[in-house]
Amino acid sequence: MLHAKDNDINLLLWTLIDHLGNQCEKRVLRLMVMEELFAITEWTNSHDLAETTCFAFDAFWQLVLNFVAVLKIMHCDISINNLMLHKEDNRVYGVLNDFDLTINVDSKSLSSQQRTSTKPFMALDLHGPNPLVHMCHHDLKSLFYVLIWITSRFHDGEEVADPLLQPWEIQSDPSLLRTKSHFIAVSELPLQTKEFRPHAECLNALQTMFSDGFVARRKIVNACSAELTHSQSFDFDDKTLGGFVTFDKFQEIINTL
Repeated sequence: MLHAKDNDINLLLWTLIDHLGNQCEKRVLRLMVMEELFAITEWTNSHDLAETTCFAFDAFWQLVLNFVAVLKIMHCDISINNLMLHKEDNRVYGVLNDFDLTINVDSKSLSSQQRTSTKPFMALDLHGPNPLVHMCHHDLKSLFYVLIWITSRFHDGEEVADPLLQPWEIQSDPSLLRTKSHFIAVSELPLQTKEFRPHAECLNALQTMFSDGFVARRKIVNACSAELTHSQSFDFDDKTLGGFVTFDKFQEIINTL
């Protein structure tokens, strides 16, 4: 890895820091030379699109699990563009790329106040005006969005016309907050393309898991704000959305892909 840090006070960045103080974050330029990677979407022309995508997705899920369990970090920007593949000796390996926003699992603050994850794949909690600290279930939600994105977008090696989730790329945060809240809670999933329809049960199970967690949290929030319950104490594990969204449950569902 090549690492360079420019401290020239005449740079625009330092001028902005002088005027804005902590509102303007310092940046470090890093150049990385890596083995050649290619995007997961390059597998969309595979002879067996569904089989290869499910294989790759399981590899990415195992990476996320190990980052949390072993390295104690969360990626915080899982997206279609950061799930990469590496070929070696006629084998294909999943590679999780771009760790700019990575934080420790016990972190109580965001890694950046100015940069966000990739919007179409962000957990809905993070679209609010005062986003929550990143939690493990947010990365799981991003993986779910990536899977929905792929299974409703590609057919016979080509992108379908007018993919249903395409508007997510240009919607504002308030709009995406409403859209994703409805998407998780009540809406039907986008129809999978022909290759992926055998996996509809798995996708629906993932949606139900997240929906149950958000419904449970909403009930607690509503109860806490009711006049008659102000004096009561409520215990709710937000890290697992009340125990509904856990690594074990996610793994159990993914095993059915």
